[in-house]
Amino acid sequence: MKLWKYSLITAIAFISISFTVLYSSCTHDSCKTFMCRHDGVCVDGFCRCEEGFEGSQCETYMRTKFLGTYDGITKINTEPVIIDSAIVDAYGAEPEIYIQFFLYSRGTLEKYIGRVYNSTEVEVTDVPSGKTVTMDYIGNDRIEILIEETTADGKLSYTQFQGTKRTK
Repeated sequence: MKLWKYSLITAIAFISISFTVLYSSCTHDSCKTFMCRHDGVCVDGFCRCEEGFEGSQCETYMRTKFLGTYDGITKINTEPVIIDSAIVDAYGAEPEIYIQFFLYSRGTLEKYIGRVYNSTEVEVTDVPSGKTVTMDYIGNDRIEILIEETTADGKLSYTQFQGTKRTK
C-alpha cells in the first residue's frame, strides 16, 4: 500500500512539474493574430509601418492629417498680423505622400509641393532658389508654414502662418 501511495505521489509530482515547465516555456507570438496593413511588419506585437503610413496597424496615410483648409493668422516681417487661410491638398495618387499648399496672404496663389517627411513635418521640395519653405503639424489639427526668402532688393523676408483646420 505504501508503494502505491509513494508511486502515486511521485507520478502526480512529475506530471505537475512537467506541465508547469511545458506551459511556462511556451512563448505567445502576438504577431500571429495581429495584422499590419500597407506592407507594415509586425514586431513584438507592434506594426513597423512602411514610409508614408502610420497608425497602430499602418492604416492611415501620413498625409491625411495635413489635408484640409486652415484658418489662422499670418505674420510677414514686422507688418501687422493678417487673418489668413491656407489650403493643403494631395498631390499624386495614394500611396504617394506629396502635398501642395496655397497661402492667400502672399498676394498670389503660390503652389509649393512637399513630401511628408515624418508624422509632423513636410519637406518642401519644389521651391525657387532663394526661398526656404517648411510646414509642420503642431498637433490638434494645427499647422505652421514658414517661408524665408530673399527679396529683389536683397533683404530677408519672413512669412509665418499658423492655422487650425476648418471643421465642416
